[in-house]
Amino acid sequence: MRRHIRILDAQGVSWRRMDREVGVSRQTAGKYAELEDCSSKPPEHAKAESKPDPFKPVIDKRLESDRLMPRKQRHTAMRVWHRLRDGHGYEGSYRLVRRYVRQRKRDWRDPGDGFMEPRWGRASRRSIPAKARPASGELG
Repeated sequence: MRRHIRILDAQGVSWRRMDREVGVSRQTAGKYAELEDCSSKPPEHAKAESKPDPFKPVIDKRLESDRLMPRKQRHTAMRVWHRLRDGHGYEGSYRLVRRYVRQRKRDWRDPGDGFMEPRWGRASRRSIPAKARPASGELG
């Protein structure tokens, strides 16, 4: 459609006529006719620096030292945020620190760390206690 509009524009066709031929509004035809770059990708914008970015080395260092500690003695995201705020002058929100700490902990987690899905085998009639077994006529 964009290519067709560009061809019609090069031939000098009016936007109203493009509207009728292509089946798009006059404004849309004009927008596509005036585009210099007709690629389908939107332009990339420079990523803005977030508030925790300057403090990420401090957070990483703290979390790295925590990996050697027992699990109950490690820093939580709330504790990391308090230390950044009080000791380093961090003015960002707790939520940003929590998101970064969670992501770093996931990145460092071993693939075998965590819970395994239980495997449920087929239950046999013998595995059900006799008192809990329904009468033979009640089985559907």
